[in-house]
Amino acid sequence: MDSSELEKHHEQLLEYAFREGVELAALTNGLLWWLYLPLLGGSWEQRKFFTIDIPQQGAGAAAEHFRAYLGKNEVGSGSAVRRATELHRSREKERLALATLPRAWQLLSEGPDETLLDLIAARVESLSGHRPNPEQMARFLQGITATQLDPLPESSQQHGSSIVGPNVASGFTFTRPTSFTLFGIKHRVSSWRDVLVGVCDAIAAKHSQEFERVLQIKGRKRDYFSRDLRDMHSPALIQGSGIFVETNLSANAIVERCGQTLRLFGYSPDGLLIDTQPLR
Repeated sequence: MDSSELEKHHEQLLEYAFREGVELAALTNGLLWWLYLPLLGGSWEQRKFFTIDIPQQGAGAAAEHFRAYLGKNEVGSGSAVRRATELHRSREKERLALATLPRAWQLLSEGPDETLLDLIAARVESLSGHRPNPEQMARFLQGITATQLDPLPESSQQHGSSIVGPNVASGFTFTRPTSFTLFGIKHRVSSWRDVLVGVCDAIAAKHSQEFERVLQIKGRKRDYFSRDLRDMHSPALIQGSGIFVETNLSANAIVERCGQTLRLFGYSPDGLLIDTQPLR
């Protein structure tokens, strides 16, 4: 059904209906009916809540729609407007959700939380028998982001020297550490695992008598520090402590874990400086 003729008149209809305070309006060429809620804000497309297309929908379905939105009793009682408003709100929620999905996936793939990483890693392990490490998953997610989604503005991508502060939600994903500096000492590293273990080793050396306090740091589904390595995916022993740290984490999760550990012993995370370069 050609809608070009209707498109010429929708603005005039909505302007008149809005000026007169009409809650529900219809624009039709006889076979195609566009139904509007003129008093809502937004463009004419946003105020159109339903289309009745008699040839496409068939006489029976079209009749039901007419009764629901244009029937005398329904209009007189206000139920037509209420039903139209509920439908509009539902569709607006769906529209917003769909419009936000790409951005949400981009943020998740740039700074995936532990639940997402665990789900992906567990499924890969169940299919292949081998559990991928966080850097492998980061490269995979980076590929999806690079090929299917618009990149974040350059200003939001952090490389080079980064001070670990309280907001590290996505600043270290798709990077590889080359060194970190803590307590005035620079340490060369080649992986995020090395950063986590190195930071823990440095803190343990300063607080050997009380280092077991790290056992207080726990995740929602697993312990980050433990004396029992059997419950860990990729444990690493912290020198001189008898305590293991879970290293199967994303870059941002590792940085956050370093910050938590520093705060636990009275240090500011800002004292940790990490040098990084983009993953290739």
